[in-house]
Amino acid sequence: MENLTGVVPTLDKLATCMLGAAMIMVMCSRLVTLVYVYAFQSLLLAITALIATFSLNSHHLIWMVFLIVALKVVAIPLVLLEITATLTIKKEVEPYVEPRVSVLVASGLVILAYYTERYILQLHKGEVFTHCLATSIALILIGFFLMISRKKAITQMVGLLTMENGVFLSAMTLTSGMPMIVELGISFDVLVGILIMGVFVFRIRETFASLDTSKLNSLRG
Repeated sequence: MENLTGVVPTLDKLATCMLGAAMIMVMCSRLVTLVYVYAFQSLLLAITALIATFSLNSHHLIWMVFLIVALKVVAIPLVLLEITATLTIKKEVEPYVEPRVSVLVASGLVILAYYTERYILQLHKGEVFTHCLATSIALILIGFFLMISRKKAITQMVGLLTMENGVFLSAMTLTSGMPMIVELGISFDVLVGILIMGVFVFRIRETFASLDTSKLNSLRG
């Protein structure tokens, strides 16, 4: 990677802001706020990809920037907000883990991400945006934690999407601008996943008059 001296600090700041957004998600109790924070995090990801487009001479990433903005900043948040409004959901009720404990767990996951990053760098040959790599691992771990620590299906969807942001950031970091086919594959998987989970959310609502996924335990024979 050439001529990155002035770019790396900017990417580090963007990665820090994305990590901060993930920590806010962990503390959020209002679903609408959670969706807006996810959209902001995705916007930061789009800006990161835009900078990488020119600094890494990976001009194919410009199409991914438009795709991120169209899907992850606009379309998916609008769909989630529409679901929230349609089902009159406002707050995340009774998470499995209390907010204060969740923050401590998320902080531990960030430390684990930076610890794990050193071992990945030992296996990876070539230059890499170190801070972005650690952030991407932290996003994957925090997104997974959101999925397993919350009862609302929509919150679990946002956790999955946060994991996908981390996967995209790590792929871009490790490959210095990943191939176009990989980018499209990730985006298609996310889009299909959101459509399936959208149907899943409405089916849970129709069956249990609630989006609490813990009620699915009652289906066991």
